[in-house]
Amino acid sequence: MTRSLLITVSLILMSASSAWADSLDGDWCNPVDGKLTIDGSTIITPGGKSVTGNYGRHRFDYTAPGGDWQAGQSIVIQQFNEQLMELSVGDQPGRKWRPCQVVG
Repeated sequence: MTRSLLITVSLILMSASSAWADSLDGDWCNPVDGKLTIDGSTIITPGGKSVTGNYGRHRFDYTAPGGDWQAGQSIVIQQFNEQLMELSVGDQPGRKWRPCQVVG
């Protein structure tokens, strides 16, 4: 492989993986708490409620509504990479979450 072709292929692969890592959007699972889905500023909580929150590139936060999972608590989600994020409830230590379906 020529050097320029190798560089081109490397850049394409890096940009594809970077795009995937730049978004919290999707289904996330945790064996204790279940599943949640993030789609922009909307989250479907582990309790099944649709809630609007504060969406950032690698961070999402919201207040859990009454009658839902962790009702009344401040929830903060921080993404570390495309395979790992952490969800913290109030002042409690965070729990690790992973994509529900890993393709690769």
